[in-house]
Amino acid sequence: MKKVVYISNSTIPSRTANSIHVMKMCNALAANNCDVTLLAYNKLGDLESNVKDVYQFYNIPNSINLKRFQFSKNKINIFRYGYLAARYAKKMNADFVYCRDLVGCYFASLMGVRVIFEAHSPVVTSGNRFVNLNDFIKEFLFKKIIACTNFIKLIVITDSLKNYFIEKYSIQEEKIEVAPDGSDPFPDGVVAVELPNKTERLQIGYVGHLYKGKGMEIISRLAPKCNWADFHIVGGLKEDLNYWTEKCSSIKNLTFHGFVPHERTHSYLKAFDIVLLPNQVKVMAHGSKENIGAWTSPLKAFEYMAAGKPILASNIPVLKEIFKHKKNALLCAPNCTDDWYDKINILKNDKNLMCNIAENSKSEFLENYTWEKRAAKLLSKI
Repeated sequence: MKKVVYISNSTIPSRTANSIHVMKMCNALAANNCDVTLLAYNKLGDLESNVKDVYQFYNIPNSINLKRFQFSKNKINIFRYGYLAARYAKKMNADFVYCRDLVGCYFASLMGVRVIFEAHSPVVTSGNRFVNLNDFIKEFLFKKIIACTNFIKLIVITDSLKNYFIEKYSIQEEKIEVAPDGSDPFPDGVVAVELPNKTERLQIGYVGHLYKGKGMEIISRLAPKCNWADFHIVGGLKEDLNYWTEKCSSIKNLTFHGFVPHERTHSYLKAFDIVLLPNQVKVMAHGSKENIGAWTSPLKAFEYMAAGKPILASNIPVLKEIFKHKKNALLCAPNCTDDWYDKINILKNDKNLMCNIAENSKSEFLENYTWEKRAAKLLSKI
């Protein structure tokens, strides 16, 4: 049994996709016969309140050891946490340290621990190479990590990101592994949430955050055109919900359901006839001005596939790594409302196409994109 220490930069529990990814991957590593300890950087003010059972919140068994370091949010504490997390991993005598935290990965590598670093975006995201001290430090740390003899692998979530790292840092291709995000298989026995007009009108759903570029820009224009369908938005942080509910208050066929615990989203997905993944070319990351549109591998893509629903997705390079037009999704011009409208009508009028896309999507998910298969593939490369 491999002993793994996972150094994350997630606040746990929280609503972020980052924290969901981390908890699911740790559980998947445990399911692949690893002894997993997860280290979390809990930032004061970001913690989800009134969570009695962290494992239940993320809908996973109590399969991993969880140690949380609690600090206020500032740059000094980023380094404090990274050093303490690395020292803890060294003390644990881990076979390797799996890192989503750059500083923790750097210190662990200095301490002689074998390290894997997973990146979901470039290390430096500003246009110029050394725009500020923060970017300079991050790039310095990353270069030290990949030059270290105990560096095992760089894990990235898209081919686009792999090509970026090879071009920018001349990393050997065999040192990089592409592993798209994933999901759990859709649970058996899920009861669909009751939606008004379910039998008379098409029910179209979106599950996820409402950050800039995630697609509410399209949905807010699309819903009024489809007066024969109901649109449902599940998820979103308070400030984003307030903005969009006010902006869309006059759209009668658009309902905001607010934040729903992760395990309860299955009941909504079960009720939807069509699901939307309207990522734009520019997508803002949570809590920053970072554009992740060129690199992202959205969790919702795989949750939709697991649910076996017909998917409408944006026709952008990173999503085309997963989706093939008319096979496991219909692809739409990202910012063209008319194209989204036309594609909904195609599905509405072709039930066979709807079924084929849904079946193909679920089949491909089960074959390639479960968390357990993601973890098994990565472990086989170490």
